[in-house]
Amino acid sequence: MIRVITNESPYMSSRWLYNFKLFIILFLCFTVFLLLFYPEYKGQGFQFKNNQNVNLPMTKNKKFLEASEEWKRCFADRLKKCREEPKEMWYWVRRAVNQCRNQTSFSKIELTGVKNKDEMKYHVYSPSQEPSVVVTLGIGLDVKAELKLKETLPYGSRFFAADPIFKGNGELYEPVGSYFPFAVGKETDVSTALVLKNGRYINQIMPHIDIITFFKKFVKESTIDQFLMDNEGPEYDILPMMARGAEFDQNGIVVCQVNTEVHQADEDRKKKFLEIMNQIIEDGRYAFMVAYATVHHRFFFINMEHPICVEKYFSRFFE
Repeated sequence: MIRVITNESPYMSSRWLYNFKLFIILFLCFTVFLLLFYPEYKGQGFQFKNNQNVNLPMTKNKKFLEASEEWKRCFADRLKKCREEPKEMWYWVRRAVNQCRNQTSFSKIELTGVKNKDEMKYHVYSPSQEPSVVVTLGIGLDVKAELKLKETLPYGSRFFAADPIFKGNGELYEPVGSYFPFAVGKETDVSTALVLKNGRYINQIMPHIDIITFFKKFVKESTIDQFLMDNEGPEYDILPMMARGAEFDQNGIVVCQVNTEVHQADEDRKKKFLEIMNQIIEDGRYAFMVAYATVHHRFFFINMEHPICVEKYFSRFFE
């Protein structure tokens, strides 16, 4: 028999519940106000335009275009037997990613590893001195990669992060950039999030803000150079929003490089993962450059379609 001993009194419990309810009400009021009354941001030469990503002119670098077509054929071919089987796709995708990285001309693209405490992030640097924009969803008490990027990216690069657990994360991220203490997902809602608290991951009910509002009202940048996503599950909803013609396109949001962890999948999540990978193959927008697995999948992929991304980061390897 396991006996649980607690020092929490009924008074403290009811007080905690009252404070939590008050926090939820204030957050929802703030969100409604933000969505209804906050004016569209218009900075120097910056504005969001619907569908600005659709039917864009491709780069004029023919060697890059040939290399991207080579990678697309490789990836589709390696996974053609898996496209109707969720378990097969989950199992074989890592091998397909690494084979196509090593066996096609995309092996010319120079990747730089940026180490966190327990994993490696990747970045393709640009010779341009134009400042970059780096966005992190899920800090997890670890900012080593962001600090390294801040040291090595051009002066004036901007950093943004969201994590619902303020304790530890807020202080850690302060030397890096702008920190926002909320969970980010597909929709603005109050729902369960898996968060790192007191050294362990727990499910906790908390407010979420939708990612489009996060980009448009808080980040206020339409081009994201590096997107670091490790927010314990919402990636299954956010990645489809990055597909051709989906929510990112509809709001003019361009993402050039992505490091994401796709968390351990049950049967339903494997079905979602299959849909995501099939969409990526059909779109031909993103090229997966690195994949490795522990319990989860960790991916690094690049936008090989948008001319802003291609010209700034990738075409120079094919001149």
